[in-house]
Amino acid sequence: MKWRALTMLVAMTVSLSALGATPTVVLVITESDTGSSPLIWWKCSKKRPDLPITEVLAAHLRRSGLKVISDCSQLTDPLHSTYHKPNLGRQDAINLGNAIGADRVVYGVVQRQATKTDALTKSIGLQRQDISATITAVDLITEKTLDFMAAKASGFATSARSAGESASRLVLSDLIRRLPKLTHKSAVSSRYLQVRLAGLSITALDTLIRTLKTKRAVRTVDLIRLDTKAATLQISPTTSRMKIERYLKNAGVRFSIAP
Repeated sequence: MKWRALTMLVAMTVSLSALGATPTVVLVITESDTGSSPLIWWKCSKKRPDLPITEVLAAHLRRSGLKVISDCSQLTDPLHSTYHKPNLGRQDAINLGNAIGADRVVYGVVQRQATKTDALTKSIGLQRQDISATITAVDLITEKTLDFMAAKASGFATSARSAGESASRLVLSDLIRRLPKLTHKSAVSSRYLQVRLAGLSITALDTLIRTLKTKRAVRTVDLIRLDTKAATLQISPTTSRMKIERYLKNAGVRFSIAP
């Protein structure tokens, strides 16, 4: 009886600390310079490239009180090679964020390009550089879009480099105005599924837990309650629910899932 009470207390502590934890945001924004290959940080096989838009956005989010991941050195485990690509789509970005254990993911593309300078601009000794950004923020607990941001700007200066920096500043000023949406608390109270399993022997339960941990959609599996009638697992992320249900049904296990 004491062991069961202790297990329940631990489970409550885990849930409460998850609710009060600082939200974690992972930035997976592909940045491209004129005529160069797309640059990303999450491949982790080489020295981290210079990603000025990502760095400024990360700094502002940190000042807003969020934990921000934008460097391989911040990862506990290396990312699977399937994520080592630029221009991540929505589902890949969500999967990557879940693999890291983040609460939100911000993904998108920043493209810098040289634009043909018109005669008037040339006549006053200036060059032009354009930059465009399309960025989406997703809450990983609900998989709902928090915000979609699109911005474009042209920079003018006596050199291409300075013109590019001017364009970047203009785009960033537009994006930064939208960042407060990412600091809002999620309306969902938990990032974990509670899975109750009935009719399993200790050996069968141990085998099932080991198998669930190997599923790509699953990040963590913890046994938080065990008695003579059932076992309760705490599993993250909540977006793994459909795959867990499918597996348990195929395995013939009696179960219920909350929320």
